Amino acid sequence: MKRRSAPTARTVTAAGPAVSARVSLERRREVLRFLIVGASNTVVGFGLFALLTFVMSASYAYTCAYAVGVLYAGFMSMRVVFKVQVTARRYVRIAVANVLVYLVGLGVIRLLEWAGSPRVWLILGTAAVTVPLSYFGGRFALSVGRPSASSGDSGPSVAGDAPLPGGHD
Repeated sequence: MKRRSAPTARTVTAAGPAVSARVSLERRREVLRFLIVGASNTVVGFGLFALLTFVMSASYAYTCAYAVGVLYAGFMSMRVVFKVQVTARRYVRIAVANVLVYLVGLGVIRLLEWAGSPRVWLILGTAAVTVPLSYFGGRFALSVGRPSASSGDSGPSVAGDAPLPGGHD
């Protein structure tokens, strides 16, 4: 009876570039989807904020628009960007990630204001920190790319997640 030999470095790396290229292409598509969803969230949020200022104070309008934006971004992040099932637990996790990114953004603004930076640097500096942080925070919050303990696949899964209406195919 022949014993099967362990894969050599040559056989392991031979499949590596093809797999790596597919992962890289999917990651680029994921980032593109993230940017499109973020841009649409900005347009919808700003539009809603502007409309609501006609019927309520700017503070209330901003708060309402921000809350709608978190709900919209959470749903779109799960369904469109990271393509995971929409669940209550994931909604909470993505909302917490968004609030943390928001707080980091406020910290960046305070730091740049303290440094006397012009307005354009406040905007660009805050975006430079919060956009990638939001992407990676979303990936982490949704456990994207971690193997599922229950199904054995490479898709994300969080124990106890129950799908929400509209969150399944």
